[in-house]
Amino acid sequence: MTMIALRPPVPLSIPEPVGLSDRLSDTFVQAMQAVSGFIEAPLFQQRLAQIMLHQMRTSRALQECSPDSLIASVIMIAQAGLDPSAMNEVFLIPYQGKATVQVGYAGLIKLACAHPDVHDVFADEVCINDEYVFYGVEKRPLHRYPAQFAPRGRHIGYYACAILSGGRERAVQLSVEEVKAHAQQYSQNASKKVWSEGQGGGFRGMALKTVLRKLCNTK
Repeated sequence: MTMIALRPPVPLSIPEPVGLSDRLSDTFVQAMQAVSGFIEAPLFQQRLAQIMLHQMRTSRALQECSPDSLIASVIMIAQAGLDPSAMNEVFLIPYQGKATVQVGYAGLIKLACAHPDVHDVFADEVCINDEYVFYGVEKRPLHRYPAQFAPRGRHIGYYACAILSGGRERAVQLSVEEVKAHAQQYSQNASKKVWSEGQGGGFRGMALKTVLRKLCNTK
């Protein structure tokens, strides 16, 4: 008698992996089973499953990633409590046959604010017509936009600030030139659209992420 291997059941509230190959269906189910034990909010679990299922259906590059890397990436996103449907929070990126997790600037703020010593974290872009004064690493900068909706002009830099317990503050800043130099030195995608300043490019988001990372490394 021929034995037929049965696919493990999909956890409750998780969509059926319709439209995926058998290999990807098994990978999807294993990933959702792995995260179901530590996600307390059913709605978040369902939303995460729907997003992962959509990405695995529509991205040829993700379909070619190793199952282990896909499962590990989904677990990492769930453990961090990050939401792929939230703007600039977290992304599932295929790279050289493996799925990798890239945290956006909103995800960095969310993770930083989860620390009990952190009351708030924020970052912003500085333009040439803004009023801006940087006071050093222990005080938030002065930053005002032009009055009455006047044009802010071209961007010239970025800053990030953390409000800590006991009224303490931490602040860092980077000029546009410093951000570009950092990208050239450390990013494998420095020449790609994600770092482009043109229409549809992602320079602003990457620059905010870079200055937030600098803030996180500031003591």
